[in-house]
Amino acid sequence: MKLSATRVNLMVGTKRLLSDVSIDVQPGKMIALVGPNGAGKSTLLKVLAGEYTGFSGELSLNRERYHHWNSAQRARILGVLPQQSSLNFPFSVEEVVLMGRLPHLTSTPHNMAVVSDVLERVDLTHLANQAYPSLSGGEKQRVHLARVLAQVWEDTGLGPRYFLLDEPTSALDLCHQHQVLRQVKELTRQGVGALAVLHDLNLAASYADELVFMDQASVQAKGQPQEVLQPALLSRIYNTVVDVIPHPTQARPLVIAS
Repeated sequence: MKLSATRVNLMVGTKRLLSDVSIDVQPGKMIALVGPNGAGKSTLLKVLAGEYTGFSGELSLNRERYHHWNSAQRARILGVLPQQSSLNFPFSVEEVVLMGRLPHLTSTPHNMAVVSDVLERVDLTHLANQAYPSLSGGEKQRVHLARVLAQVWEDTGLGPRYFLLDEPTSALDLCHQHQVLRQVKELTRQGVGALAVLHDLNLAASYADELVFMDQASVQAKGQPQEVLQPALLSRIYNTVVDVIPHPTQARPLVIAS
C-alpha cells in the first residue's frame, strides 16, 4: 500500500516539466520534496493530485491505478494543500474547514465534531466564527491545512490516507511552522503518508523521514536527511556554498550557508 509515481514525464509545449520521475509515499512516513525554484516539485504534486493529464508514466494509489478510483473515493483518502487559494467568499473559518468533509457520507454532528478537533489541533478554535477573508495570510494557510486535515482525519475503509502539501509553512511564523509540521508528523504516526514541498532544509531535516531532491525536472537524490544533506550535493543543486554540521541538540544535520 502506497502512493506512487513511476517514471513520470511531462512536457508543456517545448518545456520539459518532469523527466523520468519516480517516487513512493509510504503510509506512516513523511517525505520532504526539496530543491531550488523551478525544479518541478509543485508540478509533481499536481500530477499526484490528478491536476495534470497528458503525462507519461504510471500513478497508483493503494495498489490500484488512478483510473480505478473515482474522484469521490480518491478525495476520501488523498488530501491536497495547494500553495495558494482563490477563496474570497465570506465564509467563516468553521465553514471553510467543514468543506473538507464534503467527500464523506457522514452525519452533520460527526462532521462538526471532526472540525472542532481539527481546529483545536491547529490552534484556530478562537477564530472558528471569524470571516475567512479577514484573516492574515498565515491564518488562511492554517485554515486550509485544517480543511485538508478534516478531509483525511479518519479511516474510511479504502486503505491508507495521504497528504500532498505544497509549501505548507511558507506564510507562517516560526511557532506555527513547527506546529503545522508537528501535526503532520503526528498523523503519520497514525499511518497517514505525507509528501510536503519544503524550502527550509533544516525544517525538512527536523520532521521528514526522507528527503527527495529535485533539480531540472528530475530527482537528483533521495534518502534519510543524514544521508543526503551533504555539502557537495547541496552546493551543486543550489549553486551556493554551504556547510553541514551536527545539530547541537538533535540527532540530525544542520545546514548553514557559508
